[in-house]
Amino acid sequence: LIFAARAGDTDEVRAALASGAPIDGRDANRSTALMMAAANGHADALRELMGAGADVNAINSLGNTALHWAVFTSKLAAVEVLLASG
Repeated sequence: LIFAARAGDTDEVRAALASGAPIDGRDANRSTALMMAAANGHADALRELMGAGADVNAINSLGNTALHWAVFTSKLAAVEVLLASG
């Protein structure tokens, strides 16, 4: 799921979720799929993950959220999607 989100592959995100991948699973840095979609500016993947219940307030090992990642990497579309989610 994290790799699909990082790549912005929404079809693969849906397939991973349908096969039971944990929505808030973590990588070695405790980052989630939502964080990786945000860091790479994949707005559609963000919407897909949030629609499936991803935790927008999850933090990684450095204390960063998906919104932090979107801002750090200057991904305006991702920032807008995350802010619009409340």
